[in-house]
Amino acid sequence: MREGKNVILVADDEKEIRDILGLLLEGEGYLVLKAQNGEEVLEQADSEVDLYLLDVDMPQMTGFAAAAKLRKTYLAPIIFLTAYSGESDKVMGFSVGADDYIVKPFSNMEVLLRVRALLRRTQQYTSVKAQKEPEISDTQLRYKDLVLDLEEQSVKKGDQVIVLTYTEFRILELFLSHRKKIYSV
Repeated sequence: MREGKNVILVADDEKEIRDILGLLLEGEGYLVLKAQNGEEVLEQADSEVDLYLLDVDMPQMTGFAAAAKLRKTYLAPIIFLTAYSGESDKVMGFSVGADDYIVKPFSNMEVLLRVRALLRRTQQYTSVKAQKEPEISDTQLRYKDLVLDLEEQSVKKGDQVIVLTYTEFRILELFLSHRKKIYSV
């Protein structure tokens, strides 16, 4: 979110579609970024983008490839806009991280309603998770009834002390202090 507005990145190799979607979404109060291929999507991607509208068939890097790379770092919803309506195309879209799939030609109202619904669910989920966020102080990390004391290097769940190895302690510290980061093995 920037300037109090949800940020939507629209990517399509057809300028007319980018412009129409831009006008439509800006008219609804969204801040719109535009890209003409998957590489530009990745260049503009950041944690402030609230939703991605990606065409599947773009030059240089497809929407599928861009979505797969986005999912390694970002959790924002992805909607594919595409002329491909086959089941295998939809399966591929959802398997690389799509949250929705709209077939061209599409209704402007349908796009708006799907965007609103995804943003609403995402914001509701985020606000519920924010209520459960770990409390972070200078010497302790807390999550529910779990307390990780950094000075004593101890872990307690309620009144019970949990014995961890040094590595286990550091991994737990990493997860609790960087809750929204995605790690891969």
